[in-house]
Amino acid sequence: MFSFLTTIRGSLLSSVVCAFALCAFTLCAFALCSKSLYAAPMNDSSSTVAASALTVSGFVDAYYALAFATPPAKTRAFTTQPLYHNEFSINFAFLSLAYSSDRVRGRFAAQVGSYVESNYAAEPQFWRNIFEANVGYRAVENLWLDAGIFASHIGFESAVSKDNWTYSRSIVADYSPYYETGVKLTWTPSSEWLLSALVLNGWQIIRETNSDKSFGTQVQWKPSSNLLLNWSTYIGNDRPDTAAREMRYFNNFYAQIGLSEKFSLALLGDVGVQQRPNNTLSVWFGGTVLVRYSLSDRITLAARGEYYSDPQGIIIPTGTSNNFQTLGISANVDVALTANLLWRIEGRWFSSRDAIYPTENAAPRPTDGFVVTSLAFSF
Repeated sequence: MFSFLTTIRGSLLSSVVCAFALCAFTLCAFALCSKSLYAAPMNDSSSTVAASALTVSGFVDAYYALAFATPPAKTRAFTTQPLYHNEFSINFAFLSLAYSSDRVRGRFAAQVGSYVESNYAAEPQFWRNIFEANVGYRAVENLWLDAGIFASHIGFESAVSKDNWTYSRSIVADYSPYYETGVKLTWTPSSEWLLSALVLNGWQIIRETNSDKSFGTQVQWKPSSNLLLNWSTYIGNDRPDTAAREMRYFNNFYAQIGLSEKFSLALLGDVGVQQRPNNTLSVWFGGTVLVRYSLSDRITLAARGEYYSDPQGIIIPTGTSNNFQTLGISANVDVALTANLLWRIEGRWFSSRDAIYPTENAAPRPTDGFVVTSLAFSF
């Protein structure tokens, strides 16, 4: 078993390091050679210069959920969205101010909601209400350098529910970073390709926890409007300087496929390897299948099947013998009431290997689920 895990560690580490080195080398080479390709000054009338723009946008997601296993203190376990049982609440709301021009871009967005309460609990109080705060500079054509707090480069689903196929996030999305802090270099050589290399404070953190830095890459290929393939990586150590280093090697894959004008399919997969203090390795993985069907311009249906296995409790410790090994299914209905108002209903069910779901007046049980309805407004 150990030789198998050692092989995994070697292959994953090699793939991550090689991918990062390839992206970094390609981007640097492009930047050097592009000095001659992008020599026109900004005031040259022959060059195309985009007008600067300042935009204000916002989003409010209000919800009500009922959990099957009535949780203590009305707080659901293991999934962050929706968080509360039998309570009208705000899942996520933000107000954003963004600036963009030909060479400079930036965004600041403030946030509130139960999503923030759940996912930012480890952050210092001052930072918890910052959704995004970043600035970017276009060094040469199609090459941007961004720094600050921004949405994660990992995963198919984001914190903004209206942008996802289902109301609640898949387990693989809930347990990979929603946000990150650092520096990102992004190159889009064509409309088909996006390549990014990142240096980060760590795994979903704003304030640094040690003297190490983490690294990430993203490769995205979109050959047509019906196919998008993405591979994102992360490598880093988030343990304090006073503790033994425990490196994390993580790969995220997803594919979005348009099977017809109305029917779409998404395949999501994560695999991670964590170094342990005794020099052993722990592996966790998860997979999700999402399908979406448009009944009309206003009504959309979606369904999801998923499985997540973390037997050593690296990402989701439960304190039980098998930790988190869970199968899930869900169904979702979306109704676009207006262009900026979306009503959603979702039912979701989980079945775990151990009795991990807490109840208010009885012993934990191995199954849980919920129904939730949401009204989301955006401008």
